[in-house]
Amino acid sequence: MSREIKVALLMAASLFMEILDGTIVTTALPSMARDFNTNTSSISLLVSIYIITTAVFIPMSGWIAERFGKKRVWIAAVIIFSLSSLGSAFAPNLLTLLGMRVIQGFSGALMTPTARLIVLEKAPMSQLLRLTSYLVWPALIAPALAPVVGGAIITYFSWHWIFLINIPIGMVIAAIGYFLILPDHDLTENSFDWTGFIAIALASIAVLAGFEMATHNGINAIIGLLLSVVGFIMVIPIYRHLKILITQYFLLVPLNLRRLEFLKPVDLCCGYQLVLCRFC
Repeated sequence: MSREIKVALLMAASLFMEILDGTIVTTALPSMARDFNTNTSSISLLVSIYIITTAVFIPMSGWIAERFGKKRVWIAAVIIFSLSSLGSAFAPNLLTLLGMRVIQGFSGALMTPTARLIVLEKAPMSQLLRLTSYLVWPALIAPALAPVVGGAIITYFSWHWIFLINIPIGMVIAAIGYFLILPDHDLTENSFDWTGFIAIALASIAVLAGFEMATHNGINAIIGLLLSVVGFIMVIPIYRHLKILITQYFLLVPLNLRRLEFLKPVDLCCGYQLVLCRFC
């Protein structure tokens, strides 16, 4: 087995852990609500805040990876994700648990794009399709397994183990990655576009929070609808801002696949996955 395939399988394991954690929590929400003596609406924030945090910080991940190195960032993200999982398991109250979920979302935002860059950025053309397939299966399998795994954990153990299982997995793959992944030698020190980042963050929060609030009744649904509209309207000035950047790390077009000898639906999927918010 070549080094490229080993690295791809390792990155797939990290993506599986991150995607599984993002979906398995839903099975534990009733148990968490009872333990923290709160209602369903409040406990559902554990899912929403993770998604929103991930969406907000993904645009920063590309710049961080190029500034500090993809290997370092990926290992740090896995370790932070594991430690925040430990904090989530032993959170004494809902507020602390929400804080841990924010940290998990941030580390997940770093882990997912960086893992794909590590595998695909310098992949040989002859292995591109095969390596892409290793990165696709976690997104397909993890959501399907989450209800089964989560239900088993809640039935025979407790909701704390939903987070505790991430710790040994994370520590093992981080240790393997330290020895397996080649170090980066082409680091860049471009300035970060705080204006674009903040604008995208606000638009993402508006859209995602709006969708969440729109599921409720009364005034919350109206506010949610308005937030979503504002978020979508913000796309126009954000697009114009990104188009005039001198160094565009946040690409507005998919990966150019014309140089490939084959063009199948999975290749197009790969191309759009490589638009990984490489920010300046």
